[in-house]
Amino acid sequence: MTKGKQIKQMIQDGKSNEEILAEVDTTINSVRWYRSKSDKVDSQIAKVKKEHNVTDFVPRSASKHPYTIKKFQTMRTTDWPAFSFDLWEGKICHGMVSDDGMGGMIHYMNLPKKVIKNLEKIYDDDIESAIYKMVDEFENTKRLKRLLKGKVLYITNGLCYEIKHNGKVESAIQYVKNKYRNCTILNGMDFEEAFKLYIEATK
Repeated sequence: MTKGKQIKQMIQDGKSNEEILAEVDTTINSVRWYRSKSDKVDSQIAKVKKEHNVTDFVPRSASKHPYTIKKFQTMRTTDWPAFSFDLWEGKICHGMVSDDGMGGMIHYMNLPKKVIKNLEKIYDDDIESAIYKMVDEFENTKRLKRLLKGKVLYITNGLCYEIKHNGKVESAIQYVKNKYRNCTILNGMDFEEAFKLYIEATK
């Protein structure tokens, strides 16, 4: 059994991070990554927070991020999804970052030390966790922008719903407002604010 499959199985069995690290030659950040993508994400995250007193990370949209992800690619491995991207700052490409999805460390060694320190400061975490958070921001931002183009998104009772507007955005918005008078419409809202509400409602 590969490391990735072993970690995934141990998470599903309810093993703690310490128990996994005691049996698998991997890093705490790899365990966190597999845990965050597991089917039992809610219960497992709650357990980790209780054990390690971890506070919630509130993601921001990538639209105002000082660094930019370009040439983002994902691929399915036998263990877990892998990804790679180029990290840019303005017109400067600092290098490629990648995760092979096999349970090992993220490859970021070609990044300048200053960039690594900046990312750790931005996300208040070690570099591997910072990269995972940045990827989550990137994917969530891309997803929300795509949804807003073809649908009306609204939040009611703490949950996010959507309907196709078929090019008639205002009509669809009015329909939603009439049917759900206390809902919050994300279309037309400042993107940063819409992003925060969207993340909160889709946890």
